[in-house]
Amino acid sequence: MRNLESSLKRFGNSKEVKDVEALDKKFLSTPRGKKMAKEAADVIVQLDKSIYHNKAGLQINNKELNKVDEELEDLEVET
Repeated sequence: MRNLESSLKRFGNSKEVKDVEALDKKFLSTPRGKKMAKEAADVIVQLDKSIYHNKAGLQINNKELNKVDEELEDLEVET
């Protein structure tokens, strides 16, 4: 397990990961990237409204899940 942890740390600091992060940053600065980020944020906001924790554990509001589905479709269609 110790070797896995150190390997993952090395990979996380590798040039390849840095290159992907730079590419992501460049994409997210484009109009299409900004639109995708906004649509993804909408999905997360709706998930927060639809799924929550209570004393019994996780509670999922099934009626709200239709709205999550709509947001996911928006993300797919608009990006």
